[in-house]
Amino acid sequence: MSQATIVLNALAERLASIAPVRMGLAAGETTSATLPVITIWSLSEALAANQDYDAPMYTRRAALELKIVATEQFHVTLDDLLLAIRELLTADLRISSTTFLPPADNGDSAILQVTFEFDY
Repeated sequence: MSQATIVLNALAERLASIAPVRMGLAAGETTSATLPVITIWSLSEALAANQDYDAPMYTRRAALELKIVATEQFHVTLDDLLLAIRELLTADLRISSTTFLPPADNGDSAILQVTFEFDY
């Protein structure tokens, strides 16, 4: 198992205290999932800016998406959940962006997307 997979699996274990976590193929289908649900997937990878001399270092970009049932206070709920996610991130995981997606017209779910990166 790669170091990147180990880091993502450890994150999934910590996030399970917030909601069930899906990775791999299961992350692609959340329409039938009981909400809330979290998905995690990798976005890209590049050589890290700071390299070791004895082994190459890489920066992995990944995303997590938290989907909740949309209530009138969905924006407050998403904000609270972002704070909870930040508390669970270890120092080596850096948030690069956060997106709040309101429910679609007549939709019943709201989404928080967090893009993060880590070196390994």
